[in-house]
Amino acid sequence: KATVSVLNCCGDPNHRPHMGCLESKDAPQETLPGKKGEKPECAKWSYEGFAEAGPKWQQPKKQAYVDRLGGRDAMIAHLNTVGMDGGVRVWQQGDVDGYDLTFDKCKNSDFYILDLTSQLQIDECENCRFFVGPCMGSVFVRDCKNCAVVVATSQLRLRDCHNLRIMAYVRGHIACEASKKVQVACWNVSYFSLGLLFARAQLSLFDNHWYACDDFGTNSVPAQLPTTTTVGAIMDLPGLKPWAPLQEVAPQMAQELAEASGAPPLVPLVTGTRDYTGCFVLFGPTLGRLALKMTEHFSGGHGGTTLNVCDAREFKVPLGTDMTRLFPDKALYGKDKKRLQVFTSGPLIALLLGGAAGVGDTVRGLLKDSGVCVMGKAGADFSPDLKNGQVVVWEGAACEKPAKVCFDEMKGFLSG
Repeated sequence: KATVSVLNCCGDPNHRPHMGCLESKDAPQETLPGKKGEKPECAKWSYEGFAEAGPKWQQPKKQAYVDRLGGRDAMIAHLNTVGMDGGVRVWQQGDVDGYDLTFDKCKNSDFYILDLTSQLQIDECENCRFFVGPCMGSVFVRDCKNCAVVVATSQLRLRDCHNLRIMAYVRGHIACEASKKVQVACWNVSYFSLGLLFARAQLSLFDNHWYACDDFGTNSVPAQLPTTTTVGAIMDLPGLKPWAPLQEVAPQMAQELAEASGAPPLVPLVTGTRDYTGCFVLFGPTLGRLALKMTEHFSGGHGGTTLNVCDAREFKVPLGTDMTRLFPDKALYGKDKKRLQVFTSGPLIALLLGGAAGVGDTVRGLLKDSGVCVMGKAGADFSPDLKNGQVVVWEGAACEKPAKVCFDEMKGFLSG
């Protein structure tokens, strides 16, 4: 039987990994669940591969962090910025090490946080720009005016803000209260060690809900910008000097940024639309790299196509779930429902793709040489052996029901 052998996160053995990619190496041998209580190797989130490819990290204990910075007062000054006016401040990788950062009453300043943070608070800032790497917890922006924020976080909360531009990765929803003239775009950034920082923050590349917002009845839903929006466009605020790109504030990143120039984004550019006329693809356990290859090929029209990633999600289905809800077509599994339980042995990745007619054939063409078992048509071979890998493809009208089950009915299930 064919086995999955994807050499890097792009799936192309001849492709040089760009920023945030896994280093080229053979995929681990996937196994079926073993003894009771034993975690099968396949039961991993997609971001765990990035963590394995990089050095192990553990947040330093507070006293060790204080000593490293030269005392408690030095640590407070390092992590808290108050009243800064007209400056630039940069935190390189390793400078924050997963601790909180706060900004209060700053004006006309630029801030670059290129490290992992636990929580971020931005209060009463004006004419400021913030570039924020992955944040494990929440980012709060309150009482701010004429600011730009590029951020990847679990939660983003805005309150009493005016004239904000945001480029976001948000695992949950944006909470926006009593704010006016807010614009938001999909995260469209690649830089040094981005994949590694996403892994340390335990953020899945496939769970960006930048388009979803709760305004709590305050009429504050942000205006959505196109997925082609660039960081430069977000940071181009009237009255401020030109924004300095990352390679200028972090010269050690210049070579990596040059190599990644023009490459597809690491995080899929999801549009947030629900186009059920295209194709819905469900990747079984262990196939995160293959799913990433597909999103890299098509995000924002890369690859010379008009195919878009409408939505994406990585989630785990609890053991014992009735999987016939997701697979109503019995032709996919015959009379043996137990064969569907292979989809409960590890995290799944769901992609809703929209665009040109015949998108299903395009998807199957990409999967043809991957060695996986592609399901979706009557009589398709279904193998319960995880070494083959399972991908299910629904097209046209048939994709609406399983897509709604994955994105809506199963939204309470475990998420990456």
